[in-house]
Amino acid sequence: MTTSPVWLITLAFFAALSPIRSGTVQFEVHHPAASNADIRIALYDSKTTWLEEPAHTAIAAATDTLTIVRFADVPAGIFGAAVYLDENRNGKLDRNLVGWFKEPFGFSREARVRLGPPKWDDAIFEVNDEEIVLEVTLD
Repeated sequence: MTTSPVWLITLAFFAALSPIRSGTVQFEVHHPAASNADIRIALYDSKTTWLEEPAHTAIAAATDTLTIVRFADVPAGIFGAAVYLDENRNGKLDRNLVGWFKEPFGFSREARVRLGPPKWDDAIFEVNDEEIVLEVTLD
């Protein structure tokens, strides 16, 4: 049995009309007490862009020791997240003289730094059409 070209075109047309699935990701960020500071979150959507080129970013004013940040309409897929407390609101994760980070930071799935940044596979989570709640503790 052969497939009609008209059938394939019809199938492709309806596939193009189907809505793209997306979900909501809520981060519950536990951090040291902070006033006049920001929580910055970067979402990465592939191993090749991990910690280099975020697909989505968010900034929220830090509140006490728990800040909640929501990403709405995140396309379905696999993501990893990097989070830090921008204590001086300068838009970057500050380092000391030997290159270690001076501000608290963390990663999705509580991925740990071991002789370098965490691996993509240690930080990934899946976004689908349901809300996901992730906790991140900044050290």
